[in-house]
Amino acid sequence: SDSDAADDVDGAPPLSLAAAFSVGQIVRCLVRRLDKGKSGGKRIDLTTRVSALLSNIASESHLRDGVNVPAEVRSCEDHGFVLSFGVAGAPPGFLP
Repeated sequence: SDSDAADDVDGAPPLSLAAAFSVGQIVRCLVRRLDKGKSGGKRIDLTTRVSALLSNIASESHLRDGVNVPAEVRSCEDHGFVLSFGVAGAPPGFLP
């Protein structure tokens, strides 16, 4: 069906931006492209994909004490959250 085509890869419906973000929230993002907008002003195309944000971290060895990295919540456990860093071979993180 048409709604199935709009579903995300994992079968979940796409998340609306209004549900994902709120006014005043700090969002980590990466500039993908600078363009001219329809009205002639500047347009900045951004992404919040963890894999894009971590494109400069090539391996698990880059994850060390004091490094600031974005992470994706993979699951909610009894005492915290399991996080993925989008780095091949890296163990998951745990946020209590």
